[in-house]
Amino acid sequence: MLESEERVREQVASFLHDRVQTDLVSIALRIRATIEQSPGVMTNELTSVITELERVRSKEVRMASRQLSPNLATVTLDAALRDLAESYRPAMEVSIDVHASVAHRIEQYDDSSRATGIYRICEQGLLNAAVHGLATECSIQLTLTARDELVLHLSDNGIGMQGKSVQPGMGFSVISAWVETLGGQWSLGPSDSGTSLTATIPARL
Repeated sequence: MLESEERVREQVASFLHDRVQTDLVSIALRIRATIEQSPGVMTNELTSVITELERVRSKEVRMASRQLSPNLATVTLDAALRDLAESYRPAMEVSIDVHASVAHRIEQYDDSSRATGIYRICEQGLLNAAVHGLATECSIQLTLTARDELVLHLSDNGIGMQGKSVQPGMGFSVISAWVETLGGQWSLGPSDSGTSLTATIPARL
């Protein structure tokens, strides 16, 4: 579990270093170059720089913050999952489909802990697909059954398990812990083109 958690933290740290730091260095260089320009050019350039700083603040830093600890009491599960999916581009394309009935149930029960559990399961599922499955495409679907159960289906186009059994360190202990906490069940198996993870969780305890 600790190993899986460290992998996620390394991913966020890499994001901060490669994306946010690079953007801020670029902005600093632009400011330095602008100082030597004429007043008119300086005004236009500084306005552009301020816009870029706002983009970094509102998008890049927010995305990193949500990945570390998404506040699902104020951010929808769909939005949090889309931020998570965005962090894998362009190496892996991730599609998100959260049925409206799922969002309604979570909002109805004001259940941020259940939303957090689903988010963490998806987080580990995507990490496994990228690291162990070497997937380039992955899909996440969340639906609500007539029995009032939340069903999470995550499938990828990776190399699959290739006959291997579940091994420690693959992140499955994190998935198992969350599913058990939420009173559900989960399974892992081959899909048409890779690996498929399905978790069924009661919409309410």
